[in-house]
Amino acid sequence: MKIAFTPFLIAIMLSLVSCDRVTEWRLVGTWRGEDDESVEEIALNSDRSYRELNGSKTELTIPSPIEQTGKWQVQDGQLYLDGTVTWAKQPIHTTLRLVKVRLNELIIRGSEATRDAAFMRLYLPTCHQSLSMAKTQITEKDLIGVWRVHYNTHDYEYSLNQNGSFSVGGTSQGATSI
Repeated sequence: MKIAFTPFLIAIMLSLVSCDRVTEWRLVGTWRGEDDESVEEIALNSDRSYRELNGSKTELTIPSPIEQTGKWQVQDGQLYLDGTVTWAKQPIHTTLRLVKVRLNELIIRGSEATRDAAFMRLYLPTCHQSLSMAKTQITEKDLIGVWRVHYNTHDYEYSLNQNGSFSVGGTSQGATSI
């Protein structure tokens, strides 16, 4: 008995085989999750490497934030992270159930967790047009002022003064540390 592979049957077979690949493609990017106790950012790269940063909002940890690096994969609706806590050189294996994967929203649940964790996709702004339209060079005078930046789960504020002095501070939930 011969089986005729119609385009419809082939499409169904491909969708069943490649569900994990489609999910992997949708996960590539940098994600940020935050609750009352912690801030977590995870970058899932297209080469299947990852970097995760996890910082506490309730206690000072040294080193802070905790960083993990390694490899990731998706299989049967689960996200597997096999990596190392970088400062401790400690191997770590994490399994997360993918509850929801959307363009800008990721909801996961750890194997020991009692509730879901929500993440939002981070985007870096692109300013190609404004950079190409600049007609003059940037000078010191252009940099004077207060500049705010978010980097690796922390918010920083740089104050560059006319007299050449500067200050740097970090903020978190209304508290300021210098």
